Amino acid sequence: MKKYLSVLIMLALLVSVVFVFSGCNEEKKAEKAVKEMFSSIKALDFEKAQKFMDGDNFYQGDDVKDLPEYAQIILNELCGNLEYKILESEKVNKNKVIVKTEITTLDISPIMTEFMKEAISSMMGASLLDKDKQEAELAKIAKKLMARPDLKTKTATVDIDVVNNDKGWVVVSSDEFENAMSGGLAEYTENMK
Repeated sequence: MKKYLSVLIMLALLVSVVFVFSGCNEEKKAEKAVKEMFSSIKALDFEKAQKFMDGDNFYQGDDVKDLPEYAQIILNELCGNLEYKILESEKVNKNKVIVKTEITTLDISPIMTEFMKEAISSMMGASLLDKDKQEAELAKIAKKLMARPDLKTKTATVDIDVVNNDKGWVVVSSDEFENAMSGGLAEYTENMK
């Protein structure tokens, strides 16, 4: 009888362990998708990042090299200073996990405010310059602003929805997520309206 009871206890423990680890599988896969997306964005590989995002609104096929130089400078610094920390994951169902993530990047609002002031001032005097000279002037302003040692960062904690669809585990974008990723750019542009 003791041997039978020992076998039942071992079987119950084995089933419990299998149940616990199989329940964590979705969370691990969702967290991996979040990590891969952030790694790709930090590397400015937006095409790869899109593979870990639901829909196709993040990457439209534009190459970063096709952006004006001033936009490249700002984007490089914004993405290069992007940090994240996964705080916890909660399985909603077998196809959805919420990954609570702390996102830190440059606070873009004061940078963009200063950029706009300097750009307007510079362009008023250079209104007759050709487009290449104007873009060179904007790049010079962006370099100067992004090189400042007193740039501040902004941290936001975001619940990132990650779903399992035909692409696998992917991040579902939201206004809160996009604003945190862009250092407040979405909020800044909304306030300009």
